[in-house]
Amino acid sequence: MFGFLSSLKVSAEKNLKNITLGTLAAILTVLPVYAQSRLVFIYPPINLSLGIDSLELFANEGVINKELAYYMNLAGVNDEEKQAFREALLKKADLNPVEVSRFFNSPMGQELLQRVGHLFSIQGGRNGVYAIRGAMVQAAFDEEEGLTLLNFLRHLPVNMQFNLEEILRAATYLELLGQGTNAIVTEMKSISAPDLTLPNQKVIDTYGNALLVAFAEVYTAKNEEFRPYLTSSYAYYISKQPNPLHLVQDDAEIPFSELFNRSKSARSRAIYPRNIIPSND
Repeated sequence: MFGFLSSLKVSAEKNLKNITLGTLAAILTVLPVYAQSRLVFIYPPINLSLGIDSLELFANEGVINKELAYYMNLAGVNDEEKQAFREALLKKADLNPVEVSRFFNSPMGQELLQRVGHLFSIQGGRNGVYAIRGAMVQAAFDEEEGLTLLNFLRHLPVNMQFNLEEILRAATYLELLGQGTNAIVTEMKSISAPDLTLPNQKVIDTYGNALLVAFAEVYTAKNEEFRPYLTSSYAYYISKQPNPLHLVQDDAEIPFSELFNRSKSARSRAIYPRNIIPSND
């Protein structure tokens, strides 16, 4: 889906100087209008919409009507990408509907919906949190089709808009975050690997893979909400703080870097955000 939206963005940037708002308005007037909800794509100054009926016709029958053909030509997708998009619309998520409902009513689920609802909002700009949650839960409880992208879109009660500029910015940020995480994991594996050329060196996997916990300032909830998840054998804490972090344990301040050199009992303790404070050094 991100690839399709990204293609729309690139194409829009290339043709923005050659296409006037008057021409766009003329194009939109000849596109058919459907009774079901529509998806609106916002990339200033371009504002286009697509009927969910068009996606349903394409997903179920493989038919590309004039409305959807316009977008696919704009994005420049080939036959292979069209087939992949069709499969993505119909791919069912194997999730328990009760668990889906509970998750989106939990503090973490609500926080996630708030952030997604800012990018995928109700037409006009209002956060789409409630529309998204309702459509997700209804689609998950649909015994016949289940939770698919198409069924989710079908259950949207109102017109929804994609804020493409912010969506693509968020996608770029997440990609960079993933690359950074992979680089850290690779570096930590290299650092922790024993030097087998030294005497009495043995490879012992006591704890398995370490849990990597990243607190990003923009895309995470408050630190307090992560307490239940910081009970692993040990974890790496990543912060935007420029100064070293210290761990307070048993009323004594301990350099955080020494945490991994502690005994098994110290390493197996839970690490709470309130116990990690900036160093005054």
